[in-house]
Amino acid sequence: MLRHRVIRAAVAALALGLPGGAARAQPFGSPVNVSRSPSGSYVPSLAIARSGPEAGTLHLFWHDFTSVPSKIWCSDTSSGSFASAGECVPNSTASFEPRAATDSMGVTHVVWRDLTAGQHEIFHSRWDGFTWSTPENLSQTAGTSRSPVIAIDPSDNPHVLWQEDPGTGYVFYETHFDGTSWSTPADTGLPFVEPVSDDIRIACDGAGVLHAAWYDGLPSEIFHAERPPGGPWSAPENVSRTPASSSDQPTIARGPDDAVHIAWAEQDPLDGAIFELCWSTRPAGSGWTTPVNLTAARSSVTRPAIAVGSDAVPRIACALGPLGFGDIYFLPAPGAGGVNVSLSPNADSTRPTLVLDDLDLAWIAWSEGTLSSAEILVASQAIAPVLLKLTKDAAAGDVLLSWTGGLAPYHVRRASAPDAAMPWPEISPGPGVAGLSFADVGRLDDGRTWYYLID
Repeated sequence: MLRHRVIRAAVAALALGLPGGAARAQPFGSPVNVSRSPSGSYVPSLAIARSGPEAGTLHLFWHDFTSVPSKIWCSDTSSGSFASAGECVPNSTASFEPRAATDSMGVTHVVWRDLTAGQHEIFHSRWDGFTWSTPENLSQTAGTSRSPVIAIDPSDNPHVLWQEDPGTGYVFYETHFDGTSWSTPADTGLPFVEPVSDDIRIACDGAGVLHAAWYDGLPSEIFHAERPPGGPWSAPENVSRTPASSSDQPTIARGPDDAVHIAWAEQDPLDGAIFELCWSTRPAGSGWTTPVNLTAARSSVTRPAIAVGSDAVPRIACALGPLGFGDIYFLPAPGAGGVNVSLSPNADSTRPTLVLDDLDLAWIAWSEGTLSSAEILVASQAIAPVLLKLTKDAAAGDVLLSWTGGLAPYHVRRASAPDAAMPWPEISPGPGVAGLSFADVGRLDDGRTWYYLID
């Protein structure tokens, strides 16, 4: 449930009051441009540390062409305001396609494609809250390695899969850490008939079983396979089961009840130019449910992302709209109405990534803008700011406000009546307030009673 409190506070020349709070719906804060770089920023990945020295810290990674060659950039936040962005992982040379995950100790693991000595390899580094580990070449293959994905098992061991081209056709390779060292990279044996760039996704359940979802075939279908610890991969199972239309771009997550959820983009059987958002789940000990069309929006869905809350309910983000002008939408549950998060109908918003914090509030990052100047934006269901103190500086005639919580930028609004029509006029600077305080200069001098709103 969205937790949001708005405090209306009154201030007069002779007295200051905090008359109470009122609930107001605001599913997401305004999108924040985190990258702010002069060249293209792409393929964001989010991870949140839930324990350790960085408990509650959200990490955001992407590759940015501002660096020459392209490097992995990052930013993070523990308060709602993202730090200045810049190169972070000890990149080797040109770096692309970061994917991040955190373990139960709060360590953040990042894998990416790195161009080393003219060869595309898969690298890994870990951030323990203080330093980055020396990057390791996980693939070390003669072929081209690209599009890594990562999942962490219950023993805090990372598993990494990627697309490998050994020169005889595309295959999926895998390696994992066993607590001491990385396993020798090996072909998973999962079938891979139609080469795609980055569309296998993985997740670990509570028993350490590794689950994979990908699309393959003509027309393509969504497949699932699993591998128990130390065992072989199961035979692939067709999850989408739509032989007359294409199913692609799957996303996968497991819930606290060990149900596995897969969502994907499904070609409309009546209009091949439209792709809808479909979803299926496999409860623990059961089979895959009949796929459900979640959108029926008559407008193409691309690049869904899924996360499951502590309530075992999946949340889904996706890009929705005509090619080149999509918006980012959020579904708080299968069957629920979508919320437009990006609110940018004239920009290309794509590749959302989604995580839930400890309150099950959603954080979504995506790439937005033209190919040459795309930026990484973030929006969140973060808790609204709560007004802590409202005081006056009688000598200066200023009203001083301070608050906590929420996601910057903050907006300070003022009205002359507590029931004034919304929205109240904003008195903070155009870009909003980055910090947790604000001075309404000279307001005490007019002798009137004023009401304040922080959002």
